[in-house]
Amino acid sequence: MNSEFVVRPAREKHVRDIVQLIANGGADAHFNPDLGIDREYIEQCRQSDLSQENMAKWHERVAVQDSGQLINVALNGLGRVVGMHYSTMSGERRGSLRCVYVLNEYRGGGVGGVAQGLTDHALEWLGNDRDLDVMIATYNMPSRRFHERNGFTEPGDVIKMGKIPVQLWFRRA
Repeated sequence: MNSEFVVRPAREKHVRDIVQLIANGGADAHFNPDLGIDREYIEQCRQSDLSQENMAKWHERVAVQDSGQLINVALNGLGRVVGMHYSTMSGERRGSLRCVYVLNEYRGGGVGGVAQGLTDHALEWLGNDRDLDVMIATYNMPSRRFHERNGFTEPGDVIKMGKIPVQLWFRRA
């Protein structure tokens, strides 16, 4: 695991890497054949993530970043995107950590790791005066532990995103 990285706001030139990271990272984190989330289903999701439509959506998100959304990337020493984080604010008192993805070889860094660095920036941007939520696959134990360490302690109802059972976890202001 390489721990050398910097966190920067995402730019248009990062979009292809962001989309690739989501397509590959989502497959790693969500594979669960017992729930029908098998290789075939993951590949369908990957193809959707890699679509021109999804690429255009991420280009627009990055291009129109404003006070209501933040997209950061973690860049290694060669300027390669090794992680990304997307957060949004809604109203004066609510915020969401929408997604975080990290390349496999940059995972498991603990408090000095890429996911923590990206999350720290997002939490600082969102502020302590907001109720926050994050959506976590119910069976993604590493993500649950990570977010619990960051103060998300109140799980909500289980819903489905496609075949994936997810749960909103909350962190109160």
